[in-house]
Amino acid sequence: MSQLATQAWIGLGKLIAALLLCLFLPAGSFRYWEAWTYLGLFVASVAGITWYLQKHDPELLRRRLAAGPAAEQQHSQK
Repeated sequence: MSQLATQAWIGLGKLIAALLLCLFLPAGSFRYWEAWTYLGLFVASVAGITWYLQKHDPELLRRRLAAGPAAEQQHSQK
């Protein structure tokens, strides 16, 4: 697995952890089927997009992993 792919999947894992905290901590319970449904659909779609970009357009994935106002160099993307 390339460094780019590893970085992308670790970032996805951190995002999932943050979503778990944001969804279930206020609820005070893991027995919240709506949050599980949302989390499942969100993770499936983001994982699919990450996998697709990893295979078909790694340069776009590299640009999307860089964050912040100065990260994107193309004027049309700023």
